[in-house]
Amino acid sequence: MFKFAVVTLKLLTPLHIGAGRCGMLSRSHNFVPGHVIAYALAAAIGKDKGWQDQDFDDALKTVKDNVRCGPFFICENEKALLPLQDQQHIETHYLTASNHVALHPETRASIEGALFEIEAISANVLRGKRRGQSTLITGGIWYKTARLENKSLLNWLDQCWLGGERKTGFGRVQTIGELESETHYPGIPKSHCNAKGLHLTSGEILPGPALEGVINAPLYPWLGRLYEKKKGFGRRFSPPAFVQMNGIVEEQKACFLPANTEKGFACWEKIRA
Repeated sequence: MFKFAVVTLKLLTPLHIGAGRCGMLSRSHNFVPGHVIAYALAAAIGKDKGWQDQDFDDALKTVKDNVRCGPFFICENEKALLPLQDQQHIETHYLTASNHVALHPETRASIEGALFEIEAISANVLRGKRRGQSTLITGGIWYKTARLENKSLLNWLDQCWLGGERKTGFGRVQTIGELESETHYPGIPKSHCNAKGLHLTSGEILPGPALEGVINAPLYPWLGRLYEKKKGFGRRFSPPAFVQMNGIVEEQKACFLPANTEKGFACWEKIRA
């Protein structure tokens, strides 16, 4: 039986969650999809177990069997900022960009025409009254046990590197507080969360990618970065899924839980009674 808790993380470094490229700009999502958290947990456990292929395979199975991670949103004044409703505020106060250049592997000199720009969620608030304060992200996790292998779930989260561009030091986080049992999902005050999942009624917006159960949002191709035995985590794409981002709940009452399948992993799926 699952338990539901809200988790808050502090960004120690900028966080890039790949959303695609636009010219030389590598764009970022303005939230953290659940699969990013789940695969980072598996990577941290696999490294601790010994770095071997079987260690990572076992770690991923442990995470899939015991944890369902929902999306994480930027948290401001104890309120989650949602990717659709708060998009302009997020872009103004939290998104930053930095220039990078690819190097030739032998000469270590810059490759001509290889300048590119990385967009990221800043580790500190960029503007407004909270300027300079640490950026927090918050989201919901369903879990069967608060300990995975030999450590607590929060200890593993402290060891996670989230998102891409880790070669530049991006993606380091620190847990804030404890696993907080809640009945509402962050940013969705009218929601009800329990062991079965996230309960919403018709007309409510379901933030993040959903595989089914929502309307009034265009289909969006969704690819997760998975574990590849020869190259490691983040080096293989999942089978493509089509999701609806920030859609409106269709049925009068519906229950959602992060998917546990490789295709559309951690995207919202509708739970049948």
